[in-house]
Amino acid sequence: HLGGDRFAIAEERKMRITLVEIPQGTKKIHDDGRRIDLDEKAKKNKGLEGLTYDRETDTLFAVREDKPPTVFRIQPLSIDHDSQVTDWPLDLDGLDDLSDLFFDPSTGWLWLLSHESRRAAAFDAKGRRVADWRLEKGENGLPENVKQAEGITRDRHGRWLICSEPNRIYRFV
Repeated sequence: HLGGDRFAIAEERKMRITLVEIPQGTKKIHDDGRRIDLDEKAKKNKGLEGLTYDRETDTLFAVREDKPPTVFRIQPLSIDHDSQVTDWPLDLDGLDDLSDLFFDPSTGWLWLLSHESRRAAAFDAKGRRVADWRLEKGENGLPENVKQAEGITRDRHGRWLICSEPNRIYRFV
């Protein structure tokens, strides 16, 4: 959800994002909105893994999982006009893959999640790594290793939530 009636639909294998308007009361949608193709060379299940949006700068961030892991910045985000898509050259040392991301408007930091590395890292607006969490037993109060972290978000109370497969949600206060 991008705010108002705007939504982004992500297609992992096609490395495609479709921007659509879904007015309140809509019963059925068509994915015939403006398309943003990120990388046609993506392989099978190593494509588009996550999206997050910074409303203040009108920037959509997307991650390619692997081969190589990449953070894309898409700006400005408009349903009617072209956007500039750039690779953001972050230092991904220690992040073997990217399974999700979350833009935290309270800090302006972009959080990246890696299930293969059992790690989450945050980057500021200049691309500097400002936080690094290990998602292993004994770290950050974890009673066990986070097996396959696939989602990261923060709730309105400031608690971090990491979803993993199979069927686990870890809450950090």
